[in-house]
Amino acid sequence: MWDGRNLISAIDSLINWSALPPIKKDMKVVLWVETDEQGRPDSIHFEQSESEPFNREAVRVLSLVTHHLPVIYKRGQFLPKTLVLFFVFTPEKQRRFQNVAGLKM
Repeated sequence: MWDGRNLISAIDSLINWSALPPIKKDMKVVLWVETDEQGRPDSIHFEQSESEPFNREAVRVLSLVTHHLPVIYKRGQFLPKTLVLFFVFTPEKQRRFQNVAGLKM
């Protein structure tokens, strides 16, 4: 079975933290993603969305991790699946990942 826990570290490392406005408090973007037969996002719905730059970044990163999304077939028939992906933007993560990239805040 698919375990999305290892996707969290991939998501955090793919976020372009320096392109985002300074994060003052924790922010969360929750995406409900329906995939097609190849695992590509077919439709995206925002459940929780606080700021447009963070929404855009979540969708951009989603497009980079589609090869990690599960595709399920049962007896040769594609089974549509809705996945819930959480993007958590925190001041601490922004500082940590910008420092890793050699950028200082």
